[in-house]
Amino acid sequence: ISPSEVETVDGCHPSSVCGLWHYFRQEEGMYKLQCMDLCEGTKYLPDQDFLEQHFARINKESNEVYRDIFSSQFPQHADPWDVRPSASPMSGFGVTMVYAAHNLAKAFATGGIFTTPQDSMITWTSEAYCGDERSLSCYFLRPTNVSFRVVDDKNNSA
Repeated sequence: ISPSEVETVDGCHPSSVCGLWHYFRQEEGMYKLQCMDLCEGTKYLPDQDFLEQHFARINKESNEVYRDIFSSQFPQHADPWDVRPSASPMSGFGVTMVYAAHNLAKAFATGGIFTTPQDSMITWTSEAYCGDERSLSCYFLRPTNVSFRVVDDKNNSA
């Protein structure tokens, strides 16, 4: 393939067959088209100031969500009766992760605490890696840093 056969995009034409990256940057109140051939140089294509300007708000919101999740999952005081672990269905690992994410979001939204029961992922975890605790907890940080008594829906000790 010769560069002349590569299609021009928004007025940018590559000088190689790799294609091109194009973006707009603001200069003196005007947006200017920037074209960069993907075969030329190893420079990170969007400028750092462009990324910082564009994603500062997203980073701020992300930090706020992280702080909220952390404070709800690691409370100073926890009512043991609010802890209700959810067992994972015996299904594919992707479904198990979606199920866990759903329950984590539900706990966050309701101000509860999400924890996974021991052996909840026995099919999908390694005994050599997890030991006796074959649940999501062996792969991630502990869901809570407080002591609590785990109970079922009838308030019986689990």
